[in-house]
Amino acid sequence: MKDENRLDIVFGIDDGYTDPLIVTAYSVIKNNLSFNEIYFHIITNGVSKNNQKKIKNLEGTFSGIHFDFTLVDDTPFKEFPLNIKHISPISYGRFLIADIFGTLEKVLYLDADILVLGDLSELWSVDIRDNCIAGSHKQYINRQFPGYKESIGLSQDSIYINSGVMLMNLKRIRRLNKTQELLANAKKLKDTVRIQDQDIINITFNGEIKNVHKKYNYTDSDRREASLREEEVVIVHFNTQNKPWGSDFLNNDTNKLFAEKYLEYKHEAITAKI
Repeated sequence: MKDENRLDIVFGIDDGYTDPLIVTAYSVIKNNLSFNEIYFHIITNGVSKNNQKKIKNLEGTFSGIHFDFTLVDDTPFKEFPLNIKHISPISYGRFLIADIFGTLEKVLYLDADILVLGDLSELWSVDIRDNCIAGSHKQYINRQFPGYKESIGLSQDSIYINSGVMLMNLKRIRRLNKTQELLANAKKLKDTVRIQDQDIINITFNGEIKNVHKKYNYTDSDRREASLREEEVVIVHFNTQNKPWGSDFLNNDTNKLFAEKYLEYKHEAITAKI
């Protein structure tokens, strides 16, 4: 893997996620100035020119910040499982990352409903030479859906990650032809999976996933367990339908602390001052 002082991050968004993406990207920049350069690669089914300009305004906050946009036709994705209302078809764009970015060896994929609260260099340096991806294993799947992992071809002990944060070894994914396998599984398992693209990722990369600490993807289930102290969390993920830019999010005690942090970062991102 090359150049540990350069960070490559990929997002997949539609036009409606412009403002959340700006907050997420700003939080990355604010807490990761140790990198010489940060490249934000945005896969989209359409972001308006005006919104592209809003996003690229962040390039002015630090000399090493870069944004680029790749337009993807999401029509084929509409044939894939779409059983979670708040998740857009463009989420399947991450299946194509290894092929779209053919000159990159690795990237960090992030959902745009994330807040980065710390340094990503340790995560970026995780050794995945023998893995396709690294992510945070979530035990809730066994508790919430007993027997479900087995029903989709995984064992109870299989690593099952939340796919909103993935360190991806693109070189290995290409070598193992996993892009085509992801697309084939999305069609084949359309009527089997409950958690759409996340299930497909865990099934396709089974045996090729490295587990990383939950501090790198502190999800709703982790927050309900209060399993980490605030200062331990590097990436907080607002992975349910209830988002921190929604009107009632602060009313939930589980989310209150990090929702307040999100709103602070949102205000700073609007002024774009670091």
